[in-house]
Amino acid sequence: MIQRYSRLFFLAAGLLMILAACSSNPSPPETATAVVETAIPVPPTQTSSPAPAPTVTAAPTLAPTGLPAPTAAPSRTPLPPLAIAEDGFQVWCLPVDAPAASQVSVKVPANARVGAYSDLFEAYQVVIPASSCTLAYTFNQPLTQDVQLEAYYSIGTTPWLKTTLSPVQDNPMVGFVTLTQPYVLDPPFWQVDYQFVVRVAGQEARSDRVSFYKVVERCWEGSLPDPVTLACPAADVREPEPKPGVTPSSPDYRK
Repeated sequence: MIQRYSRLFFLAAGLLMILAACSSNPSPPETATAVVETAIPVPPTQTSSPAPAPTVTAAPTLAPTGLPAPTAAPSRTPLPPLAIAEDGFQVWCLPVDAPAASQVSVKVPANARVGAYSDLFEAYQVVIPASSCTLAYTFNQPLTQDVQLEAYYSIGTTPWLKTTLSPVQDNPMVGFVTLTQPYVLDPPFWQVDYQFVVRVAGQEARSDRVSFYKVVERCWEGSLPDPVTLACPAADVREPEPKPGVTPSSPDYRK
């Protein structure tokens, strides 16, 4: 009986020892399964590495910052001061039987007597009598309203004429004045000289001397006839009568 209980006791004790051994040893790791899982790449998920949110860029303004400022348009080249061209003066007179000049063009009329400069007399010479005489000036740009012409006697400081130059219709760079004064067209002299001065804004721009002279046949003794009556001196009775058609300036003339 005692042996029976002893055997049961040992069986129970052995059972307890086996149970205790099983509970103390952990289960072996599943290495094979772990190796398989690490060998297969895991696809990324949205939570593993989130993409950065896009940045909203403001719409550009009309004048964006950081860009170079617009360059101002280049200014126009300033015009030179108003001046008369080097050869910008002309004077001409129309015959007595011609109508007065009407300046709508810079062209000189075909029947005009054009003045020419004389180095000997240091003046422009033009033939009279005339129905009108025109003075024309060519400038380097269109005329302004402050261009004036003054006329002086050969001796004197006070102008007898003060007027404004008018631009020609087909060329505003040419200004003119038409003279109709009797002491220019047909004075009681064989020749008259005047000084013409152009002023721009009150400053002298050009000054020219013009000699208006008459072409006439000299008298028998070489003198000029009277400028008004055109009469020559009477022949001296003490002098021989000149041959017909022979004048004192002829080499065939004999006293």
